[in-house]
Parts: sequence; structure tokens; C-alpha cells
Amino acid sequence: MAEPSANPSCALNRVDPQQEQRRTYSELWLISSFFLLAMLVFLLIGWHGWPGAPNACVLAGDCYCEAPRPGLIAQPANTWSCLAGVIVGLLIAWDTGRRHHTPRAPFSSLMESDRFYAGLFALVVTYSGVAALFFHASLTNWGGQA
Repeated sequence: MAEPSANPSCALNRVDPQQEQRRTYSELWLISSFFLLAMLVFLLIGWHGWPGAPNACVLAGDCYCEAPRPGLIAQPANTWSCLAGVIVGLLIAWDTGRRHHTPRAPFSSLMESDRFYAGLFALVVTYSGVAALFFHASLTNWGGQA
């Protein structure tokens, strides 16, 4: 009787331990760097005062679900909840690196078969979270155009 490791159909389901160690997480590092740079810009700009005119919601007195507050972050709950988009983007980037060397079925989707599309999707999701974070923190037209 042959050992399970000698069965070629089982070989597709296993990942070589050396290959596991060589996995690259370039998307995760790139998007993490983008997020850290965005947070640095967020702190620098916010500390010195948000540029641009106030958003129309501030003038109308109807700013979504949370009333604006004075200070660095105008809507704290809305601002911090935007981190969920950033976390999801980072998880997508991590998963992209994790799946890079995993064997796939021949008819897999572009998100699985090409790192470019999955990495781009991770970047867009992360950017959406960062842009929403800038808007809800500043409540300015400038923050809304990010």
C-alpha cells in the first residue's frame, strides 16, 4: 500500500514547508506602508488645521449621524469606524500573499490567479477607509475629495 504522500492527487492539497516560508507578503507591506504614511499625513494636517471650506453638512447643521465636535477629529465615532475598511483591506492584502503559492484549480478567478487584481482590490478598499477617515475627521470639502 502506498503512503499518502506518494499519492499525486494529494500532492496538490499540500503546501511544501519550505515554500510556506518563502511566501512573500509584498501587498501587505505596501498597503501597510501606505496606511502608515496616510496616518502621518492625517496627524500633521489635522494638527495644523484642516484645509478647505467646511462641508455643506456643517453649514446646514445636518452632518450624518454624529454631531460635529471641535478639535482634531470632528466626528470621532464615524472616524474610528472607518478603520474597519482599512483592516479589511489589510486582511485582503495578507490573504493575497498567503494564497500566492497555494495550488489552485485551473479555472480560478482573476482575484485568485493574479496577484495584481487582488492587490489592487486591497489597495482600493484600504484607500476607501482612509479617505472616509479623512472626511469624517475634518468635515471639510478637502477631506471629502480625498
